[in-house]
Amino acid sequence: ISNCIITLNIAAKVGGGVFQGTLYNCTIRRNDSSDQGGGVWEGALSACSVVDNFSFLGGGSYYSVLFNCTLASNLAYRGGGAEGGELYHCTVVTNWAFQTAGGVYDARMVNCVVYHNDCTNNPNWEHGTISYTCTDPLPVGDGNITNDPRLVSVIAGNLRLMSNSPCIDSGTNDVAALDKDGLPRPLDGNWDGTNTADMGAYEFVNGAADSDMDGMLDPWEIDNQL
Repeated sequence: ISNCIITLNIAAKVGGGVFQGTLYNCTIRRNDSSDQGGGVWEGALSACSVVDNFSFLGGGSYYSVLFNCTLASNLAYRGGGAEGGELYHCTVVTNWAFQTAGGVYDARMVNCVVYHNDCTNNPNWEHGTISYTCTDPLPVGDGNITNDPRLVSVIAGNLRLMSNSPCIDSGTNDVAALDKDGLPRPLDGNWDGTNTADMGAYEFVNGAADSDMDGMLDPWEIDNQL
């Protein structure tokens, strides 16, 4: 399924919006399930937005594989944004859980931003295998940081990185070739002469950088689809 909006659906047990399946560039919004995966259950998502879904476990997604996705304002008893599965280059913010793990519960996360989530116990994450991810508290794993990711506007839903974000050029390469907007990864976001992937769903474009060293600046090449 590509370029679709999946909204206002209800499942009696699992997968309020999506039950398995592969989705690209879709919005999964305001779906409910009584048990697992309000937005999606055991799906494969790329460049999708998972927003305002509800379930008992995994409000946004349950044991799914997600690349370059945003998960925001989902609600669950445990794992407001996601429970289980694998998240690569995902941004998980403003999700909420009643019991624990407002952001993500027991998942593999690489090159993610998991911040500004809410729960009495472990607002951002609990359990899981985590590396090169911006979250708080600091998980055991390579490349993790706890600094505020400095997103453009969480309130307005613009989850791209500001120019002073600590997530720029702080990930690990070869996880995803494109970001949520379809921009190439990795770019030289901090203009230090090396191309390193950013954390989160969006790659930052530095106005002065020339990532492929061809004499043309990144913004001009991107605007002209080069």
